[in-house]
Amino acid sequence: MNSFTAFKAFGIEMEYMVVDPITLNILPIADRILAKAAGYPTEEVEGEGVNWSNELVKHVVELKNPVPVSSFTLLREPFYLELQRLWKTAEELGAQLLPTAMHPWMDPLKETHLWPLENRKIYETYDRIFKCQGHGWANLQSTHINVAFGQTDQDFGKVHAVLRLICPLIPIIASSSPYQEGTRGPYKSMRLYHYLQNQKRIPSILGPVIPEQVWTPSDYEEKILKAMYQEIAPFDKENVLQYDWLNSRAVIPKFATHRFEVRVMDLQECPLADLSLSWFFIEIAKLLLQEHWVPLGLVQKLSSQDLKKILVEAAEKADETWIENSDFLNCFGLRNPKVRGSELLNY
Repeated sequence: MNSFTAFKAFGIEMEYMVVDPITLNILPIADRILAKAAGYPTEEVEGEGVNWSNELVKHVVELKNPVPVSSFTLLREPFYLELQRLWKTAEELGAQLLPTAMHPWMDPLKETHLWPLENRKIYETYDRIFKCQGHGWANLQSTHINVAFGQTDQDFGKVHAVLRLICPLIPIIASSSPYQEGTRGPYKSMRLYHYLQNQKRIPSILGPVIPEQVWTPSDYEEKILKAMYQEIAPFDKENVLQYDWLNSRAVIPKFATHRFEVRVMDLQECPLADLSLSWFFIEIAKLLLQEHWVPLGLVQKLSSQDLKKILVEAAEKADETWIENSDFLNCFGLRNPKVRGSELLNY
């Protein structure tokens, strides 16, 4: 996305579980699925506009478009066709795919198998530091929305500001993971529940979850990335993880490709649902960028802590969330002191 202006290029990543077609128990055979499709052991398979790739654990396969597109509608058919192809390949190996954001009865302490091929050292380093046999690492399937942030520092700051603001809205209508280990959890997005806790050993990696009020790449490097690298250094003496993808905030910049990655959304039941929701939230972000309701300066004033509070409640209550932050509501042109989250999105 290096040459694109802000909000003119998009990408989507969707993570699917591999399961037994009869019992729906997880099957850690993603390496075999990719190898069968490619004809040799590999971590990525090229498709028609959408590629398949591995993830941290062997029971997950990711679908993503490697080339940015100008509209989400251009991704509908490629994702559908490649998902069908992936499903057929899994069937040939006695497996099928399972959507949504968490396996409802997987026991990660007993069933986690890390990816064994390329990038293995990265995953082993994560496991050594964080102990990845937990839901927060081994049982989280999400949809990542990638957005070009443009060519200038000003573009970076504006796009960062509006993406921060939409993050708390996403779980209101996109929570798909209320169950874990066979029981109903306290949150409607148990994926986000675990995501909010899985970096406790090195807090700077997740930070305040909703990114800090940082508006230029140089400030981001200085105030966020350097602190993160310094904090993990005693645990990562070979510098295996000293890259911007170590960052686990709700919105992270990928500087090499001039894009932001929004990491809040639970995987939905089918690609059309993921793409539709992604389009919806990006359209809201565009309106904020165009100052449709308020000047951008007011959007930038919302603190990470205030936004995190709304995000956590949305992850817990989904469409039953009440938003009582008047500064947040004002950014969407609402003067009410209290609004139900679903009503805000309908507005």
